Amino acid sequence: RANSANPLRAEAAGIDALVAAGTDLCRAQGQPLLVRVLSLLDPAVDRRLAALGFSAEGESCVLHADLGEVVRGRDPAVETSSRLGAGWLSAMSAIREHSPDQAAMYRRIVDSIAVPAAFLCLRADGRLAALAFGVLHDRLLCCESVITALEFRGRGYSGAVKAAEFA
Repeated sequence: RANSANPLRAEAAGIDALVAAGTDLCRAQGQPLLVRVLSLLDPAVDRRLAALGFSAEGESCVLHADLGEVVRGRDPAVETSSRLGAGWLSAMSAIREHSPDQAAMYRRIVDSIAVPAAFLCLRADGRLAALAFGVLHDRLLCCESVITALEFRGRGYSGAVKAAEFA
């Protein structure tokens, strides 16, 4: 989730500080604070968040891998930018089949990223075929919105985009 705070430790220590910092940041961006709770975290994290008034909002799929398995060298076909481009955003909304309201919400979320970000894409047949963005904070790189257009799937394009984030 691009608009979420992410605990960096498996234990519940530090959750209060994360919530305080996240609340200030989200308030400044006009967004609600969401906290992503990974299944590998100590269950005490959920209990502490519940005690602070949080409840479940939804679920997302989080994948992880050893960097040695992911990074195989940067594919020169992957384009990287520190700025969100209109073409990248339009392609993301088209591939995700966003409604106009969903596209507007996604743009507001991505526009409000307050830490360093990189927007990546890979073209095939002259079109944006695979996209992702990554944010870096406190030595944690989080890859988000990794997607490949349906007609280009199965060619390793998302893997190339993800690997470029680490290169």
